[in-house]
Amino acid sequence: MASMDGAFLLQIKPLRVPVWYAGKLESLQWEKNELVSKVASHIFLVDTLSKKINVKNIKELNDPGGNTYNRWGRTSCPNDSSTDIVYKGFAGGGPHKQPGSGTNYLCPPKDPQWGDRSVIEQLATTVDRLRRIKTHGGTTYIRWGRTTCPDVHGSDLVYNGFVGGSPHQYSGGGANYICLPTDPQWGPDTSPKYKGYVYGAEYQSHGTFWDDKKNHDVPCAVCRTPKTNVLMIPARQDCYDGWNREYHGYLMAERDSHASNKEFICVDDDPEVNVGTHADLDGALLHFQETVCGSLPCKPYIAGRELTCVVCTFGP
Repeated sequence: MASMDGAFLLQIKPLRVPVWYAGKLESLQWEKNELVSKVASHIFLVDTLSKKINVKNIKELNDPGGNTYNRWGRTSCPNDSSTDIVYKGFAGGGPHKQPGSGTNYLCPPKDPQWGDRSVIEQLATTVDRLRRIKTHGGTTYIRWGRTTCPDVHGSDLVYNGFVGGSPHQYSGGGANYICLPTDPQWGPDTSPKYKGYVYGAEYQSHGTFWDDKKNHDVPCAVCRTPKTNVLMIPARQDCYDGWNREYHGYLMAERDSHASNKEFICVDDDPEVNVGTHADLDGALLHFQETVCGSLPCKPYIAGRELTCVVCTFGP
């Protein structure tokens, strides 16, 4: 029986692939090669198009860090693919004949926004707080006139304290306001012969909608944000596209006739006071700042209007 099986197996001929099936395999192989060629062509096209896309957009996605600066005397940014324009406007500052007012130049935008007490403050959403990413990056800013940080965009309080600066009646000393903490630490007493003085700052808001704040000392809060850029924009209440509003308020500095100059700062629209501090001791002072039409374009800038301001952040 086994020999018969062997004889039977020896008689089996190899199977031949039908001509139509071989043709089908050849056709499928050709289609496969065509698809591979098309995929390679599409990959090349995507690579070519990606190189033509503005490099700044790709960098913004991959590396949202960076910083801001003013290009004085120009209406555009340098012709460099890594630089974006945030806004353009007019160079401005305090009058040169007056010893007081601000010490720094400003770049007010072409589309100023004026204060309106009837405007409802946008509600801070809890989504930003829940979605924020805790990283070691970020930067800091000072919220002038408040003891807390805005509950938006992941800002955290570093410390709060009191606004201080050089006295308004002296021409020397520092030109900036500082945020002094509530828990100072002292070094050895050097008893210098020549020195400057740091006073507390007071609101000088007589006869305004902040009249109840007049002569009160001004609080401050130092805030850390995970965002990588901070920008104070004068004459605006809203940030430009792509930027996040931390807070908005009014531009303040020393009075124009005072001996001491101070940098312009953005004081919160809803200011607090240091309780029990309304004795009118002067020292460093905070005054509203008004526009002067003529040196600034009368359109859109309105003579005698108090300048607003907004603090904006940008980043992941």
